[in-house]
Amino acid sequence: MSNKKVADSRLSTWKGPIFHNSTLHLHRVYASFEGLIDSAEIEAAAVPVRQFQRRSGQEVASDNYIGFWTLVFAVNGGLVAVRLPRFDDKEREDGTATDRCIAVYTMGNVFIEEVDRVADDFRLNLAKHPALVKRNVVAEDQPAAVL
Repeated sequence: MSNKKVADSRLSTWKGPIFHNSTLHLHRVYASFEGLIDSAEIEAAAVPVRQFQRRSGQEVASDNYIGFWTLVFAVNGGLVAVRLPRFDDKEREDGTATDRCIAVYTMGNVFIEEVDRVADDFRLNLAKHPALVKRNVVAEDQPAAVL
């Protein structure tokens, strides 16, 4: 099922998942990319976010889900991991191919404002990609509507 929020999909050593409005807004922009950019371009959008540390591979979650990537950002008090889903939903029940919603995880003493800052910065960088600009996909600055 597209964009499904799976609250019991845990990563060992991380707290979460978190589905906050900023995360859901980021997901809407990310889901617009199907077939438009490659993985190197996604990583390139994360690198300018000042807290970007690394991307990790296809970690297996507690429910055996293997996401596309996990992007890790260092923030005051800990780490924020943004787990990107795959584009594997062939049924497209909601019009997108993402099989799950982006999920965010934290490690350490991380405030929700830090999660929001990382998600918003990454979303704005993604939205600057020429493929999305051509398609008029907008990364509004107002809060995201809940999916």
